[in-house]
Amino acid sequence: MAGLRDNFKSEVKRILGSRVAFRCCYPGCGVLTIGPNAVDDYKAIVLGEAAHIHAAASGGPRYLPEMTADERKSFDNGIWLCRHHAKLIDADFRSYSAETLLQWKQTMETDTYRQLKDLTKSSIHEPTTIICLHPQLMFEGIWKSAVNDTWRFVVKDFIFGDLNALREYGSSHKQVFGNYIIVESQGDGRLIHDSFEWANENGTLEIAVKVYPPVIRRDPNHIGGDLALGPDHDLVIENGDFKIISGKQLAKQLIESNLSITPVTLLMNPKVGSMFNIYYHAHKQNPILLNRIIKIELTRLITIPIRPEDPTDQPELNFINRIININVLDEVGNYVPVQISLEWGDGTFWSDTIQVFLSPQHNDEQKPIPEIIERILDMKPLEELRVLTSSLTGPELTIKQTPEITLRIFQELLPAIMDNASKALESEIFPLFNEHILYRSFDNNSYEYNTSYDLELHLYKRGLVHQLGITISLKGFKKAGIRAFDVMTDLFIYFNDYNYMIGYSKSKPWMTKLYNQRPSEDEIAKVADDFINNAIKQINQKILDLQ
Repeated sequence: MAGLRDNFKSEVKRILGSRVAFRCCYPGCGVLTIGPNAVDDYKAIVLGEAAHIHAAASGGPRYLPEMTADERKSFDNGIWLCRHHAKLIDADFRSYSAETLLQWKQTMETDTYRQLKDLTKSSIHEPTTIICLHPQLMFEGIWKSAVNDTWRFVVKDFIFGDLNALREYGSSHKQVFGNYIIVESQGDGRLIHDSFEWANENGTLEIAVKVYPPVIRRDPNHIGGDLALGPDHDLVIENGDFKIISGKQLAKQLIESNLSITPVTLLMNPKVGSMFNIYYHAHKQNPILLNRIIKIELTRLITIPIRPEDPTDQPELNFINRIININVLDEVGNYVPVQISLEWGDGTFWSDTIQVFLSPQHNDEQKPIPEIIERILDMKPLEELRVLTSSLTGPELTIKQTPEITLRIFQELLPAIMDNASKALESEIFPLFNEHILYRSFDNNSYEYNTSYDLELHLYKRGLVHQLGITISLKGFKKAGIRAFDVMTDLFIYFNDYNYMIGYSKSKPWMTKLYNQRPSEDEIAKVADDFINNAIKQINQKILDLQ
């Protein structure tokens, strides 16, 4: 409803248009939006609009709830655009941040003033933004145009890298899928398509990139649950049990975890993590620059998948729409407090202070990224394979799955896990439900309704099984204050050519063993604990969902 909108007054619209000579501020457009009326000699036709940078009403594009009504309808919150681009920035508002729109406005005002006074470029301040093409190639730049899916920038001052690094990047990127561009003012990052151009004409260096569409953001309220970590990053015990968190509590914990991990820390996936620790040690004496760089790094985690060649891979923090503000404080002990304000993927706003774990300072302070990390980030798949395989020191794989090995696991290992889990199940979990069953299975066939002969027949006559399992089936939660629900949780043993994996899912096993290796008593107890904890997490999540 119009009455609920904080619309611009006529005078504000006139000033917005006049300061840019009534030209559209969208880069690469600049179309004139005012002219004579062909019918009435005393009137003008205006085809431009005073568009809101932050929406005039709740629920609109880039809306900021903390703004007052006067601020929303002020000159500072407006930008002059042609009608086409005024509709575009609102229809595709995730692609156009408030900071970017403000920079476009200032750039057009600067250009208009230059033409009006015939001043040289160097005499007028032009707003810049940080553009990142790689952790080691980052520079201040000025928006030149944004036409369709091609972005153009004037390169100003390099923060990391130099002209030679840019030339190298431009000559090699076409062979590598997964190169990206991150723009500070946009709060957005995009994978680069097969087009990257750079030119140096009359001392002005420009780049142009063709970008893929933005990644889809998730709702942070629907990212599942996990074990809670305390300020020291140890597991939190609450009421005698592990505390489970979900939704935005879990989202906050994931932000802290991702910023705390430095690439190559996790050997199974050396690209996971962030450059926070490296950037902090290198630039903590320049807090303004540090805040801008950390915003770039967070934006990368929000928008760029770790393995872009895998279409199912998603950015680590894609439950965030955009980072509004970052303020990195001085370290306290082994942690760095970071004040952060952001917009979640569900459109709500959030501000808080997170704690990022601080790793020891690197000796080479002149190089922002240690050489080993730079090599991993730049490594082609084949090179990465050679490095990772050369670091493995395990024995050669020779023993494969046999019926005898499968029977041994079914008859010895599964009962041992069940025995270890039974005490906690019988004393803590089963009493919460009206009915309970604990049973083994093979290839999703319940063993409780089959004999040993059935399993042996399956193994020797029909081939090897693909998986064994243990299932906990709980029916009729009977605590007062919440409606009854059922829970079923599984533990599986998955068979590969040379090893077997134990866990809830094949993608994240709790344990992997060669066929000639038997788990120790401690390992069996650990698997039983993981099995029980997984059941507890499901029960806790059901309770949270139904409250």
